[in-house]
Amino acid sequence: MSVAAKSVLYIRPDSIGDLVVFSSALAELQAAWPEARHTLLVRSGYEVDLAPLFSQTLHWLVTPVNPFSQRPGEVQAALAVKVPPNLGMEPRAIAEVFESLRVAIAVCANDLPKDLEVDLATGVAKGPRRALSQVHAFYQVSEGLLDVVAVGGINGGRNVYIAHLTGAKAVQVGSALIKEGAGALGRIDRELDALLSEHGKGAVAEIVGQLRFAD
Repeated sequence: MSVAAKSVLYIRPDSIGDLVVFSSALAELQAAWPEARHTLLVRSGYEVDLAPLFSQTLHWLVTPVNPFSQRPGEVQAALAVKVPPNLGMEPRAIAEVFESLRVAIAVCANDLPKDLEVDLATGVAKGPRRALSQVHAFYQVSEGLLDVVAVGGINGGRNVYIAHLTGAKAVQVGSALIKEGAGALGRIDRELDALLSEHGKGAVAEIVGQLRFAD
């Protein structure tokens, strides 16, 4: 016989990225046990900055315990967070949370439509104006406050070129690296250089976020 939970404590004194990813799972747990009291234990300060990601019915506890040697504000490094594919929030709302937490890099899905047609010579995509991918959506709403990294579907220079057009400053190479080994990186880099030269571009920076629409 199953017993409904009356009170659930989630102990998560970990990093911002882990908590952002955990927000979706917690929402499902709250839906599964709607009558229970759900309490999230986090490091001091996160209960304010992360509140927009969670239900208003969630209870918060804070702790001075830090599993890392430094607080986020003391770390002299750029902070990157991978955005879950189905977070259930608008990209602008997530970007605003990232800005408040001083997240500098959003790692986003390069989930472009399979039938997407882009003229690399002009940077024009067919179809109406719209967000073509998570990468493109975050680039548009962040207004330059976030650097975007594209993840997924990067198998050749053309994929990289289009990812840059949609706003990615960098890309992650996964499956091609597994299949071909380190040589895949050199091949993709050469293909990208060839495309940049073919279209009169001297550097990647010249094409980042320059995608336009035909309609």
